[in-house]
Amino acid sequence: MAGPLTIRLEHLMREIYDTEIEWNVPNDLAEIWIKTCKVLDNVSLSLPDFSMDEDPGPLTLLIFADASSQAPAARAYFGNEHTLKETQMISGKTRITPKKARQTIPRVEMLAIVIAMRLGKTIATASRNPSKDVNVLKDSEKALGLVAGTDNLPTFE
Repeated sequence: MAGPLTIRLEHLMREIYDTEIEWNVPNDLAEIWIKTCKVLDNVSLSLPDFSMDEDPGPLTLLIFADASSQAPAARAYFGNEHTLKETQMISGKTRITPKKARQTIPRVEMLAIVIAMRLGKTIATASRNPSKDVNVLKDSEKALGLVAGTDNLPTFE
């Protein structure tokens, strides 16, 4: 839930670090930092307790993956055939877009799928009630085409 807030700070910290300053932060970056921190002062997060019936029946793990130029992300929800209309977020993961090379949107979308798969594995391993189905949902046709492709592509990380 806090991902969109922390990503802004992470990008700003990266920008400050990239200026290779000795000690004093440039005024423009300092002002942006102060404004961002003031926004965070007014933020209030509340997480509802996740509760599940003793025997909820076969569960479905739904993981949504998405990305922007700034960050790939994944969010996971449990549901079953009776409660898919009322699901609760159980976990999420957001990362800052890697800087080592210029990242295209399809590449960041692929990174979101990798994050979603790892999140799904972690949840499935830790869950008391194993999921009947695990569904990773993605809206990028290009990324889905790369996943479904049969060409020998280099390992993606």
